[in-house]
Amino acid sequence: MPDEVPRGALRRLGSLRFRSAQPQFRVAFAPDGKVLATAGQNPGDILFWDAATGRVLRRVAFGPSGVTQLVYSPDGKLLLVGGQNGQFGVIDAATGAIQFRNDPNPTRTQLTAVDWRGGGKSVLAANPHGNFALFDALDGKEQKSWTVERRAMIAIAGSPDGREVAAVTTEGGVYAWTIEDGKESVKFEPATTEAPPGLPLPQGVTAPPIRTSTPFRPLPHMAYSSDG
Repeated sequence: MPDEVPRGALRRLGSLRFRSAQPQFRVAFAPDGKVLATAGQNPGDILFWDAATGRVLRRVAFGPSGVTQLVYSPDGKLLLVGGQNGQFGVIDAATGAIQFRNDPNPTRTQLTAVDWRGGGKSVLAANPHGNFALFDALDGKEQKSWTVERRAMIAIAGSPDGREVAAVTTEGGVYAWTIEDGKESVKFEPATTEAPPGLPLPQGVTAPPIRTSTPFRPLPHMAYSSDG
């Protein structure tokens, strides 16, 4: 449907559809494709859009922290929000009501990744130091936490059956762990090669070989297939 044109105007250049006063950096489609959620430059502001008309359905002021991730639950009823300063929470996608939201914690390392566990009853969260935590999706209470050796995780994904969590790191590695015991179940590391020799060293001086990673630019998103 075309945008309305003010009285006396002949044409409109551009469109009002999907128009926001601020750039939008985080995007998530509802599973049915009818609603689009975005987060922009304003810290904590989340917009819900009608995907067919491009009109804003509702705006939710989530909190003072900048939003880093938006993830719909598998049934599309809830929206998981990850933010800076360790803040995260869950929003009712139909009403915009905040189901739970933890307080920003300046002593907690910024969460780099969040996702749902299984059918959406629990929330997974991780930070750059290899710390995982599992929270109840209804009230945000911590159910479990554990630490792994991997670092600099930029994205995580919970398996559909709720048994595993996978992660991709800034170096391009992909790993997975069983949630029950925290054991590593998948390990994919980027190949490394020895750098060619440089200038000759003084006699009697030795140096370890320099190892460089194969060029790889990881994407900050990952997901399991529907069948796991």
